[in-house]
Amino acid sequence: MGKLLVSDTNSAIKIAFFADKFFEEGFISLGEVALCHEVVSKELRVHLQNPEKKDIKEQVEFLLNCNYYYEFEFEEFHFINMSTIEFQEAEDIVRRKNGFLGTSENDQKVLFIALENECHLITNEYALTELALEVIMLPDILNKEMRVFTAEDLVLCAFDECKLSKTEVQDALNRWASSGEFVINTKKQAFIERGFFVPDKGRSKQ
Repeated sequence: MGKLLVSDTNSAIKIAFFADKFFEEGFISLGEVALCHEVVSKELRVHLQNPEKKDIKEQVEFLLNCNYYYEFEFEEFHFINMSTIEFQEAEDIVRRKNGFLGTSENDQKVLFIALENECHLITNEYALTELALEVIMLPDILNKEMRVFTAEDLVLCAFDECKLSKTEVQDALNRWASSGEFVINTKKQAFIERGFFVPDKGRSKQ
């Protein structure tokens, strides 16, 4: 299907609980998964120094030492131009719709990289998702091919395609929760419908 660019540390860490699997060529039909070096590698180094993130140290170190990064040239002038025109227009639209609070510069950088290099976006950041879905429909951009997925979407796809067993997925959901990385609300029902127990804050694992 194409390149799947992982934009944020939450998504990257969740995928890293499966080690190399999602980065293997042809593992899932959605496409080839890789990380955004401009954002993810820098943010991971902050996690490594945070004692509250000790439960995901193994996953953070895996991501920092792996070779699954896309290396793209970053055109600063083109980015600034797009962020002050198209991105601003899209943010204004989303803000009027649902009280959107805006995105960070890192969010906008990874969206710019995805658009410029014909990648699909993997993100668990709500604001970035909202911005991306609006940007790709702007007349000056109009990229109906680009799709936005979450880390949970990848896991569900791998399970549906029999690339991951029910035991492997349930174990990952439990380990995500134990380390403070919970399933995002919009994807809980999809796991429940497939017979999974979805751990939540304040609830014990079964």
